[in-house]
Amino acid sequence: VSLVAPGVDFDELADVVPATLPEGPWVVYAGNPDAYQDLPVLMDAMRRLEGVGLLMVSASPLDEWAGMGLAKFKAVQTSDFDEVKQLVAAADVAAIPRMVCSGFPIKLLNTLGLGVPTVIAKGSARGLPGEVVVPNGDAAAMARAIRGLLDAPERRRELAARARSHVRLACTWDARAAELEAIYARIVQQ
Repeated sequence: VSLVAPGVDFDELADVVPATLPEGPWVVYAGNPDAYQDLPVLMDAMRRLEGVGLLMVSASPLDEWAGMGLAKFKAVQTSDFDEVKQLVAAADVAAIPRMVCSGFPIKLLNTLGLGVPTVIAKGSARGLPGEVVVPNGDAAAMARAIRGLLDAPERRRELAARARSHVRLACTWDARAAELEAIYARIVQQ
């Protein structure tokens, strides 16, 4: 069995002008707030990070998350992908707490393609440059990883550059088509 992962249109991620956020630092979660996203783990991690804001961006309502005891919280409900990209690009770190991901988290390609290092639960990680992997369900580890990135701006910049470069070179639809063509060529030769 050969697997060709989904891709992104890198042109959609290039030249994004970050939104203006209140004074940071900011962690972003962009996606739906359904139970399988394991957002309580992220909320627990964020409660451990004094002075760090959580920006949640979703096409779904986010009202229930606003009252979770975070001192610095911003929710934006939008289905406008251009606005989502601008908000994600404005954050210092992205977070994906989802512990079980049977598919491929497209939001990961988007955050990395926008140059935002991403703290991600092991169950959703894909071994891509720019990921900082933490154990599933471990809010303390997620908080430590986020703090570690926030306290190391040079490391964040290096991870961001590697992530963007990898997505641009290896995760576009053209790159995925080349992978698929190579599989076809290998099958035909057998």
